[in-house]
Amino acid sequence: MHNDALLVFLGRMHLVVLHFPVAFLPLAAGLALLDARASDPSRARGVSLLARVGAACAVLATLTGWLHADAEPPGRTLAQALELHRWLGLACCLLSLLAVFGRARVRSVALIGSALLALGAGHMGGELVHGEGFLSEPFRAPRASAPLAPVRSERVLAFADVQPILVARCGACHGPQKHKGDLRLDVFDARWFEPGEFGTSVLAPRAAESELVRRMRLPLDDEDHMPPAKKPQHTPDELAALERWIDSGARP
Repeated sequence: MHNDALLVFLGRMHLVVLHFPVAFLPLAAGLALLDARASDPSRARGVSLLARVGAACAVLATLTGWLHADAEPPGRTLAQALELHRWLGLACCLLSLLAVFGRARVRSVALIGSALLALGAGHMGGELVHGEGFLSEPFRAPRASAPLAPVRSERVLAFADVQPILVARCGACHGPQKHKGDLRLDVFDARWFEPGEFGTSVLAPRAAESELVRRMRLPLDDEDHMPPAKKPQHTPDELAALERWIDSGARP
């Protein structure tokens, strides 16, 4: 038990150390390119120091990253993206070591290569966490929050009745391609009814005490409000349908 907790802790340290090689290696490569003709001894020493620190941090980021992926895998849908991210990180680590300990003729090339790989692996890691295209998302026109067809039936609701609401309002972060907090809302999941890190997502038949409803009812400017403020928002009728489904037993 303690060993498992230690591995999880060490793996999560990846989120702390990963920023250092992403910063130091490109900075070292940039200074090396500036110094290509000037041959300034002080700048060369700065490049060497930055490269060494970047390489050391790349080793730590790679080791903790592999531990993190093994201890807390993101799910099968992200397995291919995760595998690419891991190998990009490993290649960056090896090139950064070559930039420090390799022959003089290959150090500059290895340093530039490690810097590019650090940026690529960092971007890939960002997409694993925030979803594909997260970097360009602020420049894309926001999608309209069109209301779905209301659920008017007075019968006891089943999941099929509220599934379109969950897919439309929650699927971007909790769907087949990305499921934050290991939570998917596009398909029925028995784990909704189990206590989790932030509470019980669906607490039938008490909708008001369900974490899903609680977050959807928070003010829009609350950081815990779901969906996030910049995403398409649910309508009162959609929330009422979800509450009715949960209050009636949250049937699959």
